[in-house]
Amino acid sequence: MDSRIVTLAPVVAAGLLCAVAGCRMSDRGEPAPFSATPAPQTFEAPAVADVPAQGASADAATDEECGDHIYGCDRWPCTGHAVCDEASPADGMLQISLGGAEFIDPSLVHESAGSLIVQEIFEGLLSFPPGNGPPIPGVAERWELGEDGRTWTFHLRHDARWSNGRVVTAHDFVYGWTRKLLPETASQAAEHHFFIKNAKAFNEGKITDPEQLGFHAPDDFTLVVELEEPTPFWLEYVQSAHYMPVPREAVEQWGKDWTRPEHIVTNGPFHMTEWRPRDRMVLKKSETYWNKDAIRLAGAIIWHSESETDDLRRYEAGQTHMLQASLPAEKISVFMEEKRPDLFIDPYLAYYYYAFRVDRPPFDNKLVRQAVDMAIDKERLVRHVTRGMQVPADGPVPPFFVQTMGYPKPAGRGFDPQGARELLAKAGYPNGVDLPKITLIYNTYEIHRLIAEFVQRSLKENLGVEVAIENMEWKSLLKQLRSGDFQMARFGWIGGKDPYTFLNSFRHDSPNNEMGYSNLEVDRLLDASLAERDEPRRLALMAQAEALIQEDTPIAPLYYYTRVYLKKPVLRGVEQELTSVHLMRHMYWGDKPGGTP
Repeated sequence: MDSRIVTLAPVVAAGLLCAVAGCRMSDRGEPAPFSATPAPQTFEAPAVADVPAQGASADAATDEECGDHIYGCDRWPCTGHAVCDEASPADGMLQISLGGAEFIDPSLVHESAGSLIVQEIFEGLLSFPPGNGPPIPGVAERWELGEDGRTWTFHLRHDARWSNGRVVTAHDFVYGWTRKLLPETASQAAEHHFFIKNAKAFNEGKITDPEQLGFHAPDDFTLVVELEEPTPFWLEYVQSAHYMPVPREAVEQWGKDWTRPEHIVTNGPFHMTEWRPRDRMVLKKSETYWNKDAIRLAGAIIWHSESETDDLRRYEAGQTHMLQASLPAEKISVFMEEKRPDLFIDPYLAYYYYAFRVDRPPFDNKLVRQAVDMAIDKERLVRHVTRGMQVPADGPVPPFFVQTMGYPKPAGRGFDPQGARELLAKAGYPNGVDLPKITLIYNTYEIHRLIAEFVQRSLKENLGVEVAIENMEWKSLLKQLRSGDFQMARFGWIGGKDPYTFLNSFRHDSPNNEMGYSNLEVDRLLDASLAERDEPRRLALMAQAEALIQEDTPIAPLYYYTRVYLKKPVLRGVEQELTSVHLMRHMYWGDKPGGTP
């Protein structure tokens, strides 16, 4: 369920992802507590309900429709602003902007833009609900957990079909998951399957027989999965883009080109019909989807996001219906003063950070890493730069889990320029003298530039350290991170609804550990947390691991995201969701009977 944050605008932000909003506000913008409902251990899907009619004659929303937003109430009809008069498009097509997807192959996707597309055109065993509830049925109509606490059995519906007309079977999941784990696939997202018995060993080449993997299909409509350890949050992963089925026939016929529009075979509520990289992607409602009658959008045009300014221009011109990638930071306070009914700030389980490459000077010295972290005034950063009600970060795990689970979060370092100077001097670089040149890299986006310049000034003023900053395209940044060819780099992480999902990338062997960080005690504590059945002890083990990470400082965590976005009031079905997954299958038009054109 972890995903990389791509365009990550401040998501006004506590998170770039999904994260931060509600009607409860304070000067610092602390998020209201949210409770994540656990997925049931045994589930049988109810009959598909008829879609209730939604028309322009509906009563105005009550205050209850503010829901869990940090800021904004989703009212329709609304009054008092020109945006309230905008009608739905005649063709029923949703239009949005999104950062460029690197992959839409379920076996390869690992960053947020690609994951969002995959979740629209494919469907896994489970899916995301409209808001923050437990996973809902997808291809699986029911499932149960065995008495051992680690064996799950999924029973697939018989009417799920691929876009080529073939029935979706359990063997499609076995094929897709095995393909992702094959060492030659080199999937950056393989670790999301490491909860499954023998998956890690298979991915590392220690086991070569796929029959030893902990999943199998005893028949076409039954999938049995055995985990390494009882993992209470595993179903949160199963509903994500990482656990999709894959059509073997398309892959074998077209190879790496199987995801081109003319070749792709999908099983989700939408099907891709056009993809012009760096321009747009077109999705159309799938006529082969098992629950197509519940899909109320005709499809979507997804425009490539180049900058916050271009995205806002498109939205204000009426070209798009939702601006979910980011907002220019300086616009947020203006829109709040205008009391715009289309502005929302939501809580988001994600954090923004700078990664240090710990095997390259000067960040091979822990004292230098600690000094840099302590020299950044994160409170000032979120107040005056990002301005999206984000919360300053002192570690990878968001405070959300303190509120909802009783996670004993360790306290990290605060802003302390004097202490930072002392650490730098202790490292052998008083006032930055003789410190090797530092270059900070980030992907091109206005908010990332503003943050980089803020950090650049902070390190000069507080440490006497000169930092060069360099921007590049998202894909180029990913390439440098993977190769380890950097000193200090901007990044973000979207987790799931358990602290573990924010810590597993710090394992020494995680493919998402771009820092080159290794602390075997962190690995041991995380392994122990997976095996621990007592919840307070499990949380304590993870907190110990986070404390070690804070001490070692392979990253400088800057803030916990919030998600700041604009949405036309006529677009309905977009509820607050902590990981910022808003599936189009739940959306509809408020001025159309039944929500459809």
